[in-house]
Order: sequence, then structure tokens, then C-alpha cells
Amino acid sequence: MLSFISIPVTPFMENCTLLYDQKTRKALICDPGGDHSIIIDELTKHKLIPEKILITHAHLDHIGAVKPLAERYQIPIYGPTIGDQFLLEAIPQQSQMLGLPLAPEFKVDQYAQDRDLIKFSDQEILVLHCPGHTPGHVVYYAKDSKLCLTGDVIFYRSIGRTDFPRGNYEDLINSIRQNILTLPDDTIIIPGHGPYSLISEEKKHNPYIVDALD
Repeated sequence: MLSFISIPVTPFMENCTLLYDQKTRKALICDPGGDHSIIIDELTKHKLIPEKILITHAHLDHIGAVKPLAERYQIPIYGPTIGDQFLLEAIPQQSQMLGLPLAPEFKVDQYAQDRDLIKFSDQEILVLHCPGHTPGHVVYYAKDSKLCLTGDVIFYRSIGRTDFPRGNYEDLINSIRQNILTLPDDTIIIPGHGPYSLISEEKKHNPYIVDALD
């Protein structure tokens, strides 16, 4: 069974999530947006062994600590799809725009593709391409553990913004309809910002989703 720890980092309070195997203590680091020393402290405190970094999308508040963590633990970087390459190539500009410290540039080891399967521990994590917030955005779904890391696609009672470069509202709603709401109702949503939720709760109470589906 996989468990998770979410660590709010940077002034944007982005959830860096550590997805880990309770027995082996092996871990995946998802969206390390910054404050790499805080993330290292959490890994050390919980005796976790990082194996890979997963990226949902390439906005700076989700990738600011990728390079220092990849170099410290000598682990590969996976995701998003190649649709977000333009954002990875604009890390200095993103830093300036968001008022964050200049983040080190990096290249991913493998771009994601829709329906990729990531083998981790004794489970498989399904990769779902969910454009809209950014063109290359993906989410990570661990079926056996009923966990879905949704980045900035869907939040507790809200959805991701689409007013950034190459964002698209229709794409975002279609991504939610096709790839999020079709998951089992008891799936836990681990968003990129804010508290956790359940698929069933968002179907009932998320005003953006209810309005869109109506």
C-alpha cells in the first residue's frame, strides 16, 4: 500500500507530495516546487528513499526544487508531456514573473505520454494527460491505493486557472470529465494546492464541475 505526505512549499503553498511504500520506504517526489531543504528534511525524518521525481506540469511553483533534489539523490526526472517544453525552457522568465528566486534550469529524463504506466513498488501508476491548465499537464493515478495526484487540474471545490500562456478552459473541462470524474468515487484527490478531497465530493459540491456538467 502506498501512503503520501504533502509538504506546502514556497509562498504559493504548493503541495510537494511524497508518495511512498510503507514497507520498503521507497518514495516518489511529485512536484517539488521549491524549498528543497524542507523536502530533504521530510525525506530524512520519515526515512524515505527517493527513486524518481514526477512532474505534473512545468509552472515554476511546481518545479523550482527539481534540479537540486535530482542531483542530491541521483534520481531521474519524469514528466510532463512535451507540450510543456516551452515552460521548461523559460524557467528564468517564470522566476522573474512570479517573483520567486531564480530556479536552476534542467532537462527531464523522460517526457510523459498519455497512458504511460510507472512501475513503483508492487503497483503501477497510470499517467493521464490532462491539458487545459498547461498543454502538457498530466496527473498520476495509483489505482490500488486509490490516490490521484492532480496538480493544478482540480482542487477542493475549484479547478485550475486557464489564463496562463497556452491555457484552455474547454480542454481543462474535457480533461476533468474524461480523466478525473471517471475515476472511482472513493479516490483521494491530492491537488497541487490546498486540502485533499474525494472524487465523490467534487462531483457533488465543486461548483465549477457541477455548472460545466449541467
